[in-house]
Amino acid sequence: MTLLPQDLSEVMQVKVFSLRFSAELDAFDDRELCAFGDTHRLTEIAHHVVHIDGDPVLLVLVTWRGETSPASMPFQVRRDRVEASETLDPLELQRYEALRQWRNQHARTTGKPPYLLFNNRQALAIARAAPVSLAALGNVDGIGPSKVEAWGPQVVELLASLGKLPAAQTSPNHSGDHD
Repeated sequence: MTLLPQDLSEVMQVKVFSLRFSAELDAFDDRELCAFGDTHRLTEIAHHVVHIDGDPVLLVLVTWRGETSPASMPFQVRRDRVEASETLDPLELQRYEALRQWRNQHARTTGKPPYLLFNNRQALAIARAAPVSLAALGNVDGIGPSKVEAWGPQVVELLASLGKLPAAQTSPNHSGDHD
């Protein structure tokens, strides 16, 4: 009797990333990890900061099920890049860039990697959806209750500050003051 599954889609896979702190980025260089996350359906992420020769290194353990076709990986990463620069309207692109800037600043402040807040694909979805409430933010694919609770109010406020509210949602009784 064999204990190995016949279907590789059920096999749990594990990968460890060692991310060095980049003074140029003023953050851990997580580009490889973000690209990996954009092409795999991750089931769990664990991380720990260690110091090697006095330099901080972020060790990230990711798990996922199944296998991903290597041929599909460059397409997925490229597609996200193209979507952000070529398929967003000007207001969506403004929201997307503001979300990424906020995410990176928040990550530096908290010492957590940006992808733990949300990845680029989720930033695109938020920019397109332009949620006006925490409930609407929670309806964005990949944004669950814990993310909404942790930083949802800040994101909704950020989007509101960009003037994304349609005129139909404002009323004459509203103060009209927009800082």
